Amino acid sequence: MCQPIILIILVVLDAGSFAVTHESSSLTREVWYPRFELWLDEHGKMYNVPGAKEFRFQIYNGNAIYVENHNSQNHPYKIKLNRFSDLSLDEYTGSYKSTEMIDHRRNGKTESFKSDRYSPTPADVLPESVDWRERGVVALVKDQGTCGE
Repeated sequence: MCQPIILIILVVLDAGSFAVTHESSSLTREVWYPRFELWLDEHGKMYNVPGAKEFRFQIYNGNAIYVENHNSQNHPYKIKLNRFSDLSLDEYTGSYKSTEMIDHRRNGKTESFKSDRYSPTPADVLPESVDWRERGVVALVKDQGTCGE
């Protein structure tokens, strides 16, 4: 009697995991749209052009899934959504990053940005790692606006 029940539960769970991993757009909307609404309130965003809110939700949704996927992996850092989460990468880089730096990176010309100023010399004895947060020398992340840094 217990085996058929367990089998049925496994089948139901397996079907549920299929639905989650292969989400339909309605399930994605069901999960992410309420979060998008909260995010809009938190960041004081509103869209007055017809269709703009849906367009921005689609971008936010993609960015939110990217953040969730990144944070579920074994990276040494976590990322989160911020006030730019309704912007595409092109919109963000076009508005908030230095175009000179972007052009150099796209063309593979990063050598002009390299410096040996802080490179260790062979005589230096360096620790394996340093947590600058413990030493109190790293400030919290701040919004630098459009300075391009």
